[in-house]
Amino acid sequence: MKGTGSIFSKVVIAVSVCALIVVEFLLLRNESLFSKVSVAGSGGFIVVVGLIFEQAAEKEHFKNVRQLRFIKKIKTLGEWLVIIGVFIEVILAGITAYSEWCNDPLKKKVASASASARLIIKTPSNQTPLFISKPEEPFGAQLRFFSPSGSNTTLLSLVSHDCFLWNMGTTNQRDARLEFAEDKASFNSFDVDLKGSKTIVKQFNEVDSFILQFSEMDRNAEVVSGLVVLHVNDSTWEYDVPPQKPKWGLVTMRRTRDKKGKLISEVKPVPVIDFVEPPRVQKEQVYDGK
Repeated sequence: MKGTGSIFSKVVIAVSVCALIVVEFLLLRNESLFSKVSVAGSGGFIVVVGLIFEQAAEKEHFKNVRQLRFIKKIKTLGEWLVIIGVFIEVILAGITAYSEWCNDPLKKKVASASASARLIIKTPSNQTPLFISKPEEPFGAQLRFFSPSGSNTTLLSLVSHDCFLWNMGTTNQRDARLEFAEDKASFNSFDVDLKGSKTIVKQFNEVDSFILQFSEMDRNAEVVSGLVVLHVNDSTWEYDVPPQKPKWGLVTMRRTRDKKGKLISEVKPVPVIDFVEPPRVQKEQVYDGK
């Protein structure tokens, strides 16, 4: 009889291993929610059956030796069923956790990026030309985002070649909207992380400033307010544009906290470098939005 018990145990172990292999195969082949719920339900059902077998084996009096041996087998089977069911649940939990970690959108590499900017601009008159560049010159704008860890290094650079303007009724304010797309010249030159891979989406949670540069505006133009919306893969961030008087074609923003600890937007100071000959800026200056 001892040999029979040994064979029975080996059979149970073999069935357990086969069940685990099948579970892993199903999870790897099909990552749908239905399959995961089905496997989880199966594991729970096996545990319940095992507990029922164990409970049924809790008997103190037996009619004969044959019944005693049968009850012991039932108890052993119940214990193994509980182990198998719990093991299935553990494997399922581990695979699900790993899958969720890998599929976290913030942990993915940057695949696409775009942005839109809306600026409410005030001029002496809604008939005043907004830009002082010549009409035949193509419009171009660049939007660069920075993070605290690299204030002098561009985390992302986007470009725009169109600016849509609307006069806001009879007022002297205009609604300027720009759509930005990837700058192919620098889009692949992201800062690399410690592992040497490209920028991941999560890094854009740290963006604290941007510089919007475009054709030079009329000297009397003033940005009253605005909003910049950044899209990276499936994630979105919004940044308020603080009031400022654009000079040298600059509109900037940086995030900081006031005395109460509230997050606010203010003008980001930027050193002015003039590449035009002869230079329009005769001495070193800093753009401060004033």
